[in-house]
Amino acid sequence: MALQISRKSTYMIKPFFPIIFFTGGLFIFSIRVDSYDPAGLGYSDKCEELEKTGKWSLVLKEKRELHATPNEERLRFCYVITYKILK
Repeated sequence: MALQISRKSTYMIKPFFPIIFFTGGLFIFSIRVDSYDPAGLGYSDKCEELEKTGKWSLVLKEKRELHATPNEERLRFCYVITYKILK
């Protein structure tokens, strides 16, 4: 049985940050809440745009505690987000 490679697409998430996706695959990433939520930074806007155009669909968006620095006392959160690539 041969492995079939699906069609690939390239999206620009932010300037100078191209990512190549394969149709049917999953794109899983984490991002700090304070970076994703503000609309002015463009991350949440771009994700919504790709959903609305039918290029990918949200599978899971989970908010978790972020433990970036063990000695840091400030509590932060991040999202772990999974999208299924549709086209």
